[in-house]
Amino acid sequence: AGHDVLLFDVRGHGRNEPVPTVTVRNFRDDLLAVTRRGKRWAFEVKWRNKACGIREITSLLAKIDADRYIVLSRKGFTSAAHVRFDQQKNVTMVDLAG
Repeated sequence: AGHDVLLFDVRGHGRNEPVPTVTVRNFRDDLLAVTRRGKRWAFEVKWRNKACGIREITSLLAKIDADRYIVLSRKGFTSAAHVRFDQQKNVTMVDLAG
């Protein structure tokens, strides 16, 4: 049995922030981590069988107050989500579809 594990190196995004420490709070499929410098990073995993869109990402931004947002999606992201968030430095979209 067991669970699938995803290791995600958040240091590889050209930012100077340290990797979040283990100060963690869970929100169902969401995770909030706080760095040593007090920066709040919100993570959300979308396991649905459809691409993640603008609505899902803006919902995360509205419900969790954070400095950075990392959204991981099993089926990728809609083109509209890419247009809206690709240039937004505090939002990182990770496509797990490959």
